Amino acid sequence: MDAQIKEKWVEALRSGKYEQGQSALKRDGRFCCLGVLCDIIDPSGWSEPEKTGYTRYSFEGNSDECWIPDTLEEKLGLVGKTGTLMGMNDHDKKSFAEIADYIEKNL
Repeated sequence: MDAQIKEKWVEALRSGKYEQGQSALKRDGRFCCLGVLCDIIDPSGWSEPEKTGYTRYSFEGNSDECWIPDTLEEKLGLVGKTGTLMGMNDHDKKSFAEIADYIEKNL
């Protein structure tokens, strides 16, 4: 993973700017840790929120509301690593600070 992007991501997770949510990249104004990454990569990649509150994120022709687009995952070298991060955020309910610590040590 690119060191500058990693640094920006960790900084954003610790910034207090993002309210943490689960089960979606961005829903009702809350982000999962991967949604924060998407937002720092391209904040204009978000669609208008749907009636469900979900917001889709698009990158190089791929879009999703719950998972980082494959093209972005590949570009960042995160293939096979995002599942762990999603699990920490959604299932283990780790804080953004705890996830940032993991990213610093393991990515």
